[in-house]
Amino acid sequence: MATVPSVLLIGDYMVHGGSPGLRATVSPAGLTTLQEFRDFETLRVVPSDAATGAPTATSLNWFPWFDGGYGATDYTMSAATSTTITASGSPGWTVDEHVNKYVTVMNVTLVGFQARGFITSNTADTLTISAWVNGSTPTGTPSFFISDGAWRDYHPAPGWVTIPEISAVDYSAKRGGSSWQALGNGVGPDAGLIHRLWSIHNSSPYFQLSKYASVATTRSWATAGSGIRSAFEAFKASMDTAWTTLANGDTLSWDLIVLDQSQRDVLSWAGAPGNVATYKADLEAWIAYLRTTLGNASAGIVLVNHDEAINVPLFTGTANIIHQSVAEDGTNIRTVSMAGERLSGSDTSYGLPAETKAHYSASTYWGSYSTKIAKAYELQLAGAAAAYDGGIPLYILIGDSIAVGQIQTAYLTQLDSPTLTAGPRGSEQGIFNRGSGAVEAYDFATNSNTSGTTGAYGGPEVSLMHELELLHPDGFVLIKRASNSSALATELTAYVGTGSEGGIWTSAASGEHWDELEADYAATLQYINTTLGKQADLKGVFVILGTNDAASAGGGAAFTNALPGFVSEIRSTFQTRTSGPDVPIIWRKPQLDTATAIYDEAYEIRRALDAYAVTDAKFSVVNVDALERNVTDDIHETPESSIIDGQRLVASLADVAV
Repeated sequence: MATVPSVLLIGDYMVHGGSPGLRATVSPAGLTTLQEFRDFETLRVVPSDAATGAPTATSLNWFPWFDGGYGATDYTMSAATSTTITASGSPGWTVDEHVNKYVTVMNVTLVGFQARGFITSNTADTLTISAWVNGSTPTGTPSFFISDGAWRDYHPAPGWVTIPEISAVDYSAKRGGSSWQALGNGVGPDAGLIHRLWSIHNSSPYFQLSKYASVATTRSWATAGSGIRSAFEAFKASMDTAWTTLANGDTLSWDLIVLDQSQRDVLSWAGAPGNVATYKADLEAWIAYLRTTLGNASAGIVLVNHDEAINVPLFTGTANIIHQSVAEDGTNIRTVSMAGERLSGSDTSYGLPAETKAHYSASTYWGSYSTKIAKAYELQLAGAAAAYDGGIPLYILIGDSIAVGQIQTAYLTQLDSPTLTAGPRGSEQGIFNRGSGAVEAYDFATNSNTSGTTGAYGGPEVSLMHELELLHPDGFVLIKRASNSSALATELTAYVGTGSEGGIWTSAASGEHWDELEADYAATLQYINTTLGKQADLKGVFVILGTNDAASAGGGAAFTNALPGFVSEIRSTFQTRTSGPDVPIIWRKPQLDTATAIYDEAYEIRRALDAYAVTDAKFSVVNVDALERNVTDDIHETPESSIIDGQRLVASLADVAV
């Protein structure tokens, strides 16, 4: 029998995709509202047939999603009022056994439903509901079912997604959708998360995902005997019963719990400092309760931060912030930041003021939100310590004027991207600034270049920083050192002492770029170790060199001869691990036909890079031939191409990452 990895997502309206949410509706003819999102991969049934999108869970014997809205038993209605529904005959229900579930009344055609309602009490044959919240009082003698819950295939929308499925034995409305607790109204981060979990656990015993939403505060969760605890324990009992039916002896292991409940607590603080410390105690009590209730004392915890209000100092005069302090005091706890992702909006439908902005876009829920959670889970599975336990990923970016970049503030302002900004980024995107001697939040205008000492232009790091944050939502540090007209091994122009122009990068040139890089590296480690109190872990080196070697006669041969030694010296000098695989090195190929390139030299450099990649499993080459160059010099890339450069460098890292 197998132990099946399981993930539990807990939150309020945020995990439903807002209130009323990113509505997902499906008609018998197929996708309707969901077509507007144009993300059919995310909208697929999981698991599904790659060609048709139809479910294949029956053939795989794999049902990854707990649909609390599903009801296995069908009853026939004999009568209904605005607040009751009575079953034909007497089902013999135990009094109040169905409280907090909901009832779904089918259409006579068995396609879709007439009405749904929350059950507040029941007798042996009659359910009392608060109201028919979807539809009017049902009529006729239709079938209805009660939401006992079942492990099923996943689709973000309630109902079936393809016409052939409507003829299946099951009714179309019995798939509860992404947000079954909200009667299918809303699509949250689970729509993207379940696809990312599938890429992590893509073989038997696969994984399970469950979502529990409640508008309760953390204080309510922390209070023993509270109604929210009772309701959750009933929910868990339903999951356990459904799992016994499905699993044939397999065991659920609750490996990860994602907690997204902080917004309601932040709003309740109302500027009272004492509430912050109370929240910390409540959150720690909640975590302990969940681990005990789910039977895994070491279950991973991800705390979702939505804005800087949750990052206030825990005590006056200290640097500890609330979620960081919880993580430091506990074990196997990580945080992910959604700062900067929030959309403008004016929805105040559940008491949140407009400035707190309750919702994200669909692309944020299914993209960065779910990606950050999945990356945190991957780190946990890999055995990596949480950043608060002392480890922090470190990267190096070096190169010539292409690495320096052609992007300016005006371009990024015009780009109007929520992630590729001209202003300060989140603190997760750390960059070393030689001028201040500190690791700072990446800010294009002040620390984007040459070890952070100049910032008029930016290069691939504009997008590279964002991509690395998706890999490391708890934070990372980049050292960027780039110099105009520099080369690996053949001097194009003389080295300028400030390190801003000319020279070569190999250690053979004393007092040039290699020595500068060593100094920056040492200063970065010093800051990480002493000021941040963490241990740097070099995870990759990005190199953009070769364009200027190709501009000199004999540059190809010199580059080819220097390459192996340079790669070896990078590792022997900067690698932070004493065992395991070598640190990855990602090298951008020079383009063949730039204005200054000597074709034969450029060709030899590219051939040397390709040949070396064959011999070194942790060396990856990035091709950029199709990217456009500026018409002004026919050497440097357009700003758009530079952004693609950064994205490709990180994508290539995934192929050889440690």
